[in-house]
Amino acid sequence: MEEDLSLENLMPNPSLSLDLIHLLIDNFSVPVACFSHPPSALQLLRQQGFVDLAITGMVTLLTLASVVIFMEDAVYLSKKTRCFAKMKTLIWSNSAPTVSTQHGSLVTKK
Repeated sequence: MEEDLSLENLMPNPSLSLDLIHLLIDNFSVPVACFSHPPSALQLLRQQGFVDLAITGMVTLLTLASVVIFMEDAVYLSKKTRCFAKMKTLIWSNSAPTVSTQHGSLVTKK
């Protein structure tokens, strides 16, 4: 299911002429994939191996778990705290780091 990366599949680019693209490909070893259409999400998933898919799955599950923990903390704090400003501050200072840490590990994966 590999897509043909020939020069006919190049994405039109008004800032680069066709001659410049050929020069970059031939003389500077720039891959043809850099000038073609970007892959879809399904194509990217098909290119991953078993280990990559397992890591992506585990990080996704950890992210979902951290969101559940955040929601549980937010509901608990909103029920137990009467002052709105204090409640909002407590929710962001105590619960949000859990979500941002897990989300950051999911986003930075190559």
